Amino acid sequence: WLIVVRWSLLRRLACSAARLASAR
Repeated sequence: WLIVVRWSLLRRLACSAARLASAR
């Protein structure tokens, strides 16, 4: 389950970064 949590966190960070890049 730890891997899943880490994956989810990484995915969330990637989404946030992509959104920030798009907004910029």
